[in-house]
Amino acid sequence: MSGKSDEQEGWRVHRGLVNVSDTVIYVLGWVFLLVGLGVDALGVSAHSGSIVAAGIGLNWIGVILALGSGAIGNRKIPPGYGEE
Repeated sequence: MSGKSDEQEGWRVHRGLVNVSDTVIYVLGWVFLLVGLGVDALGVSAHSGSIVAAGIGLNWIGVILALGSGAIGNRKIPPGYGEE
């Protein structure tokens, strides 16, 4: 026995972005991260803790979107996915 179930046969591990929706989520993550850094800078120059906190929140949204896009980590891809 190989230790794999029948439904996992042929699956492959893929690292990185898989399709267009992954790429869109990844780009949105970067946009949120960069906007958050800009809001942080504005908050620091205005000496406003609440603005800095909003910027930090935007930064975390960007990080979570990047993690959700599949850019970080591996995914199992079903057989035949992405083949022409």
